[in-house]
Amino acid sequence: VAGAMASIGNPNSVSDAGVGALALHACIEGAWLNVRINAAELKNHPEVKELISRGEKLYLQSIESKESVLNVVWSKIST
Repeated sequence: VAGAMASIGNPNSVSDAGVGALALHACIEGAWLNVRINAAELKNHPEVKELISRGEKLYLQSIESKESVLNVVWSKIST
């Protein structure tokens, strides 16, 4: 939603789209930190390895999405 808002939404709310992308990423990163610390004791369990792998991909997607939205935001507010 933040990406669409930044790209085609009201130009006056483009910064709100950036804040939304930052807030969502902060939530995802915080959750990822909690997963990693809680999974540390189970690192040799085969299911945990698979879940950590999937989680890592989601975390990296979150970084890419945040950066993508912020690139649009900055391109629209740069003077």
